[in-house]
Amino acid sequence: MANFCYDCCLELFSGSEEEAMENDFAGIVRNNEKYFCLCEGCGWITVDKNGKKINETDE
Repeated sequence: MANFCYDCCLELFSGSEEEAMENDFAGIVRNNEKYFCLCEGCGWITVDKNGKKINETDE
């Protein structure tokens, strides 16, 4: 099964922001935790609790 981050849900599926908030990685971690995962659109990325892609240097 393919998993997509927030950004890919918006770009690839032309979804609304509300629909993108229900992406495959949303809710997988709590608070300020991060999750390293494979997005089928982006490749290996780190996401926040909302499934939004974050840069490792943004800290």
